[in-house]
Amino acid sequence: MTACLLVGSAPLRASVIKRVKLWVKSRHAVVVGAIDGGGVEGCRRLGLKPFFALGDWDSGQPPRQCPFLWKLNPDKDRSDLWYGLQLASQWDDVALCGVSGGREDHALAALGDLALFGYGSAFLDHSMVHAVSEGSRFFLDPWVKKTFSVFSLLGAAKVRFSGCRYTFDGPLRCSSRGLSNETVHAGAFVEVVSGSVLVFTV
Repeated sequence: MTACLLVGSAPLRASVIKRVKLWVKSRHAVVVGAIDGGGVEGCRRLGLKPFFALGDWDSGQPPRQCPFLWKLNPDKDRSDLWYGLQLASQWDDVALCGVSGGREDHALAALGDLALFGYGSAFLDHSMVHAVSEGSRFFLDPWVKKTFSVFSLLGAAKVRFSGCRYTFDGPLRCSSRGLSNETVHAGAFVEVVSGSVLVFTV
């Protein structure tokens, strides 16, 4: 199965670069997309050549050699990353990097777009975040006592926890109620009954 890696414009920490390289090596094949000039620089730091690149190019120049290149209108009401996610929707395994470590408002918008997208993961500075949509289960690491957090950025969501320390009824929103849960059994999972959530794993 071919995966898609979107490299955003935010600067990449050395620890994120290491984790992304391991992710790429673990996949059979990876299509790489660069988002604006920062994404082109991120690809260079990762040692990857973008298959496609898009942006309004306000944060740097497009790559010199790239099979598919798009220039977006700077007068738009969505981020460059949002358009990248639309392109990435043709792949089942999607990951983002370069979405945190820069401006906080851009990072929050990127996470909101990932939640709207409904699946995929993002490498953050100190954790991973996974989008889980209605009717889906996210299986946590098989080890006991792994910490994770669950938030809904898009209104209230109904979530069922299995094999976890804390379970609760009622709507889940973006608040401390979803913070720092813990797995207590192997095979623990989060199931989204309605809405969509972001699961943060450390």
